[in-house]
Amino acid sequence: MKRTVVGLAAGACMVVAWTVGARAERLSFDFEKNTQGWKTIRGVSTKTTVEQESSGAAGSEKALLVSFHVKKKKAAGIVKKVNGVEGEGVRVWLKTDVATTVVIGLAEKDGSAYYHPVQTEAGKWQKVEASFDEFTLGDDSHDENGRLDLDQVRVLVIADAAGFLAESEPGANRRLWVDDYAVVPALSARAGPAPMEQPASEPEVEGWTPIPPPAGANASIAVIGDPGNAAADGGKTLEIRFKVQKGKVAGIARAVDGLSGWGVRVRLKTDAPTVLVVGAIEVDGSSYHHVLRTSGGQWQEVEAPFESFTLSDDSKDENGHLDLDQVRSILIADAAGFLSAGGADRTVWVSRFEIVNAPKGR
Repeated sequence: MKRTVVGLAAGACMVVAWTVGARAERLSFDFEKNTQGWKTIRGVSTKTTVEQESSGAAGSEKALLVSFHVKKKKAAGIVKKVNGVEGEGVRVWLKTDVATTVVIGLAEKDGSAYYHPVQTEAGKWQKVEASFDEFTLGDDSHDENGRLDLDQVRVLVIADAAGFLAESEPGANRRLWVDDYAVVPALSARAGPAPMEQPASEPEVEGWTPIPPPAGANASIAVIGDPGNAAADGGKTLEIRFKVQKGKVAGIARAVDGLSGWGVRVRLKTDAPTVLVVGAIEVDGSSYHHVLRTSGGQWQEVEAPFESFTLSDDSKDENGHLDLDQVRSILIADAAGFLSAGGADRTVWVSRFEIVNAPKGR
């Protein structure tokens, strides 16, 4: 799970280790005239152009467009040689034509790669501010002290991780826009999240229970009334509340004695854009999953055929495919613990989960 959803960020940074040894440059880029020294990441067919496109940043009239074809297990994007950085963090405006994970990365002179993943919404500019404290060492990287040393940074990275995402089609044309990238001495003041009023947690709901530690973050579950969902499910919804913990998923699981059918249909909502995993675990512990993205604040119905479930990178299975008769548990999990800094309060709502014999309309 970790390698599939976020371990890709390490690959996005490691492919640029060749750029070690750069000259110092100004670390603010508006892309109004040209690419300002940013180069494409090797290994993927990529093109950069400056086009008339205002991100909303002050004075913005143009933006850098990165066009590429999705290539499996490859990140596509741009890199910039630097000679160390100073400041509190990175500010950048991003837009993608498809919802995806964009990695903001930094690579030290020894090749150790640190990253901050960002979930994007299709066709929408978003201003991203990432404190250097939020950058984490890539799974495939090693660093002598395990922390980001700003004076040792030699490469800046912005990469679309589509090549590592199960839902991305190899060869598909994708576009990523970048504007107003800067290493800034201070980030905008951030108000801390208001503490959530915790409802009385129930130990289980229709057989579903919170995913327990050590893999799962502490979570509470309860059935609540939701006026916004009244038309679909009588106003009743399963609410899952949790605090993001780095390196942990949060969600619910249910024991089963095998499955049959075409796939899964689920109706859900999250309070923030994130990546959710619908999973199935066989009797031998091998784990299969289907990854989906949410936009935050909107109900969405998702259908996932069992044939689209893929074996987790950290699992082994004797035949490499999901055997429905061997499934012993199913789950729905938020992967925020692998995508952002810990500590934030999050909520996931699930109003319906079904094993279906065919997709809708058939």
